[in-house]
Amino acid sequence: VFSNAVTWNGAIGKEQLGWLESELELAEREEKQVFIFCHYPILADHMVMAISLLWNAPEVVALLDRFPKTVLAWFSGHYHQGGAQMPSSTTRSWAHITLEAVLMAPEQSYAVVDVYENGAKLTGFGSCSSHVWPFPANS
Repeated sequence: VFSNAVTWNGAIGKEQLGWLESELELAEREEKQVFIFCHYPILADHMVMAISLLWNAPEVVALLDRFPKTVLAWFSGHYHQGGAQMPSSTTRSWAHITLEAVLMAPEQSYAVVDVYENGAKLTGFGSCSSHVWPFPANS
C-alpha cells in the first residue's frame, strides 16, 4: 500500500524495476550515462506536489541514487504545472525535470534538449520552461 495511491497515479512494478536496475548496472560498467523518461515524477518540490508522484517514488529514487555518474536526468510529465530540481553538491547528482502539460498550453509548446560534454540544456518554447544543468564531475 502506497501513501500517495490515488486512482490517477501508478507505480513501476518489480519486474520493470529489476530491468531498470540491470540496465543501469550495464550502463555503469560500460561507462555510459543515461536520461530516463517516465510519465510520473519521482521528487516533490515547491512546484511538484507529492500527490502527483509515482506510487513507489522513494524506491525508484534510491535506485537512481546508487548510480550517481550514470543517471543524468529523470524527465516526466503528469504534473501539468511542471517543475525542476537541478543537481547540486548538497542533493542528488541528477536532474529531475517535470515538463509542463503542452496539451493545455494556449500556444504551441514543446522543449528541446541539447546534450554537451559537461551538461545539458532544455530549451522550452511556448509555455515550456527552460533549464540548464551540469553533469557530475568525471562523468
